Order: sequence, then structure tokens, then C-alpha cells
Amino acid sequence: VFDVSPGEMFFESLAVYFARPPVVLPYRTPRDYGARLAGVIVKYHAEAQAAAERLGAPVHVVPNGVPVINGAPVSAGPRTGLVIGTAARVNPQKRLEDLLEALHLAHERLPAYTLRVAGGVERGCDDYAARLRALANGLPVQWLGEVADMPGFYRELDLFAMISEPAGCPNASLEAMGAGLPVIATDNGGVSEQVIDGQTGRLVPPRDPPSLADALANLAAQPELRQSLGKAGRNLVRERFSVERMVADYRRICLPAQP
Repeated sequence: VFDVSPGEMFFESLAVYFARPPVVLPYRTPRDYGARLAGVIVKYHAEAQAAAERLGAPVHVVPNGVPVINGAPVSAGPRTGLVIGTAARVNPQKRLEDLLEALHLAHERLPAYTLRVAGGVERGCDDYAARLRALANGLPVQWLGEVADMPGFYRELDLFAMISEPAGCPNASLEAMGAGLPVIATDNGGVSEQVIDGQTGRLVPPRDPPSLADALANLAAQPELRQSLGKAGRNLVRERFSVERMVADYRRICLPAQP
């Protein structure tokens, strides 16, 4: 049995659970539980040490893998205006208010632009969605809801922003990179293992709209840099975050060759 992280290990939930473990279970602590595992699989390297210390089981790092969108153009500049995109369910954890606040701060420094938000409103988040729409007042924001054709969505963008937290090994940024887009992301979880600042995109501190605004304005003004970052991001996905590599890792770890 392997414990596979959903993206970021829920260490706090584990601690809460074992504070009052069910009496019928034979394990009473996280390390008791870890002793019964063949291994733990986490999605990014920075989490491996914490997982090993808390569970005491062998830890393997298997980052997520995504397809490269073959043939998707790497944008060399705005077409009828700069198109910024993000893909996130409308949920407070996604911190969309930070992106909207950054756009307010950067608005006068940006060329003609549109922000497109792909993602539906999660159950129980209607009030949050209403607050976001109010905050977006005066900004060129398109709320697309659920988008079935994500490759088509990425092809229409010049720049991708990801500001959600917590973030383990997020697929949204990987998919954007696989489509050849430069990515601006907040430095949470394992994001820095994908978005390498100055090479495949820009990293900014979490919950820092002014820094996010500066990064947006900087890349908006440099189409050649966006193209260079996008190409590097796509190459990184091919090298480290492909579906084929992910499948091979799981087979190697979970289904070792039998003698």
C-alpha cells in the first residue's frame, strides 16, 4: 500500500486525525501508520523530507505529468490586445482577489488587455463569487465558467497567471507551460520546481498584489521575453513533467519487476 499525496500532503489533517484515533485501528500515530506502508509518494521535492520525518516510510517524489499541446503557437505578442488567462475554480483558496487587485494596480501600465477566468463557482462559494465580480468592476474580465476545451483556451492566451494556495504540484501551470505560455505564479508549495523565475516565467511572493502587478506589467511590455519564457516552459514540461515520465515513475515504484 502506498500513500499518494493529492498534490500537497495534508499534514495538519493527519495530526488532527491522530489526536483522537479510532480505537479499532491498530495504529495510533502517523509513524505507526507509516510503518504499514510500502511507501509514500509526494508530488514535489521540497515536501519529501517532511513526509519522511512524519511518517517514517520510504518517500518517492513523482511530480504530475501533463500532455504537451502540440502545434499550439507560442505567442509572440498581442493580437487584438493582450490576453491574460487563469484557470481556477471560484473558491477562496484560489486567491483570485489577489489577481484582480494586481490588475487594478497595473491597469494604467498595461496595453489593451483582457483577463479570462476559466472555472466554475464551487458549491457554497456564491458569496465569494459575488465579491470577486464587485472587485472586478471597471476591469476587462471575462468569467468563462467551466471550459471543456482547455487546449483551445490556452491557445487564445498570451500570458498565464496562477495565484492559488495551497499549491503542491499544480496542473494548471504545467498545462499552460505545455501550451508554450509564460507563467506568472505565486511561490507556494512546489510551484518553484515548475516556474523557474526568469527562465520559464516569473515567481512572486504569495498574497503580494503589488509584486504581481509589477510582474504583469513587465511581461506585458516584452513580447519577445514572453515568447522565450514560453518556449523554455514547454521544453521543461517535455523533460520533467510529461505524462510518459509520470506513468513510468509509478510503474517503477509501485509495480517493480518480479524476479
